[in-house]
Amino acid sequence: MDNVPLLEKLAAEISVDSHPALLHSLTIKILNKRYQELLHSILKNKPPSKESINVLDERGLSPFLAYVEHFCSRYASLRAEIIQLVSEAAQKHRRKFSLSKMDIGTLFAPKEPQ
Repeated sequence: MDNVPLLEKLAAEISVDSHPALLHSLTIKILNKRYQELLHSILKNKPPSKESINVLDERGLSPFLAYVEHFCSRYASLRAEIIQLVSEAAQKHRRKFSLSKMDIGTLFAPKEPQ
């Protein structure tokens, strides 16, 4: 349900070995900084075994291949999001791109509710 604070509290008790599908569930959220930090915490608890990190989903994809497939299938919409963010930064800085502090974290940070 995207309750990251609750997931952060539970992260200390979770391991990829006991919940190998966890990596698949984070595939579509991996560009979100908060989920990256959560996954990093979980992986620090107990490094996963080769077997658990390569568990296949129902399509026969490992978590890494599922991420690549998801990223590639979103190329058009992801490109549009990046162009929008760059355009907003350009307007904010009157097209003086050297003033822009845009980096990968800015591009994929969770959006604040409006």
